Parts: sequence; structure tokens; C-alpha cells
Amino acid sequence: MDIFGDQGDPARVMVLVTAVAALVVVTFGELWRPARNVITIVHEAGHALVALLGLGFAALAGADRITAVLVLCAILLVGVLVMVRNVYGVVLLLIAGGVLFAVSWWANVQIQATFAHLITWFLLLGAVRPIGELQSKRRRGRARDSDADQLARLTGAPGLFWIGMFLMINLGSLVLAAAWLLG
Repeated sequence: MDIFGDQGDPARVMVLVTAVAALVVVTFGELWRPARNVITIVHEAGHALVALLGLGFAALAGADRITAVLVLCAILLVGVLVMVRNVYGVVLLLIAGGVLFAVSWWANVQIQATFAHLITWFLLLGAVRPIGELQSKRRRGRARDSDADQLARLTGAPGLFWIGMFLMINLGSLVLAAAWLLG
């Protein structure tokens, strides 16, 4: 298996369909609540890297390096697995790893490409929604120890500034990634 080899250009319609599918999951609460666990896994792997991890996957997927996306996902899951501190997290990671393994091992190239693009779009779009949720909690006084508020205390810049920075980084990553994926 050539991890960094070119797997060929995916169909443009597949790239767009996976973007819409990820947007649907991120938009609708019934789908978002269970799916948000994927974002939480990535978030725990590195607070500032949620959008940047999606951006990295977009660069790889945009360059037709689908296997590399799937292998990096597996490596990240193993890394998070050694840090998780509860049974729910372990079970969730084992399920995610099992699905990733099954797709990587048994699925054809088109399904692997679709899966890698769906993961990429979901990370990119899913990184944006929690920023709004965080600001909503902050507005109600329910997030006094959030990342934004901790940064505000450390730097003197208001928490809303940090929320804006998080949003700009995530949206910038989304725009750049979309250009790579759709280009």
C-alpha cells in the first residue's frame, strides 16, 4: 500500500455531496448531538488544531492522497486513545477506529475517497459550530473557564476577541480547504 501515492481525481459531484452531507449533520441538532463526539475527539487531540487538522486533511484529499487521510486519522485515534480517561471515550474511539479500519481495509477506492472527503468536510464545518455554542454559553455566564476566557485572563484581550479569532481561523481554514477540495 502506497500511503502517499496518488489515488486519482475524485468525482466533483462526490466532493460536493460529502460537503452537503457534513453540512446537514452539523446543522441539524438531532444529527449534531451524537456526531459532535467526533469533533470532541479531535478537539481533545489539540484545541487549536480542529480547523487546522481539517485543513491538513483537505490539502491531502485535494492532492488525491486519500490513503494518507485515513492513515493519519488512525494515528490520531491511537494518540487520543492513550490519553482518554473514561470508558465512554474508549468505547467511542474503538468504534471510530473500527469503522476507519473497515473502510480502509475492505472498501474500494471510491468509498475510501468518499469517506475521507466526508471526514474532511465534517471536521472543517464541525469546527465552526462550537464557536457559536461557546459564545452563547459565555453570554449566559455558563463558560467562565472556557478557552476564550482563560486566554482573556492571560492576555488582557477580551474573551469576545478570542471568540472572533477562533471564528476567523476556522472560517479561513474552511475557505482555503474548499478551494483545495473543489479546485
